[in-house]
Amino acid sequence: GKAACTYSTDQENYLFAAATIIKTPVSELSNRLNTLILERRAMEKELSELQKKIALGGNISSDKKVEDLNGIKFVGKVLNGIPAKELRSLADEAKMRIGSGVISFITVNDGKVAILTAVTEDLIKSVSAVDLARVGSIAVGGKGGGGRTDFAQAGGTLPDKIEESFESIKKLIN
Repeated sequence: GKAACTYSTDQENYLFAAATIIKTPVSELSNRLNTLILERRAMEKELSELQKKIALGGNISSDKKVEDLNGIKFVGKVLNGIPAKELRSLADEAKMRIGSGVISFITVNDGKVAILTAVTEDLIKSVSAVDLARVGSIAVGGKGGGGRTDFAQAGGTLPDKIEESFESIKKLIN
């Protein structure tokens, strides 16, 4: 009855409002929304790639950020604004750039600290990425981390303790 007519009219109004907002005829609304979604995904992917390039900016192997810890190269960087899920591919690229060494990337998103540690294959018998992630995590209020000897992740809740996290990781390498 009347409720069904009201519901139908409301739905039609929502449809026309949506079509008006994206400036397309109602008959093309579905196709236009699909196109917009695909364009957004492509832009998000492009943004992610650009963020990675900016984060790794320049040549890490000659970067002043590479430290020598008893003969082991160490790269520790805070990557602001980089989602935690992107850290792994950044670490893989950094490992290739330095050849042999330890990588530690830390990012903060929504007040949560994410730590990634990566160790090149030649060093995994003497340095464990899991152990490094755990000590780094404890410094930022976490309870440890996990992963493999060459790659591990951890987290914490104290973003103001990031430098202490790097210091803990470096101390374990030394």
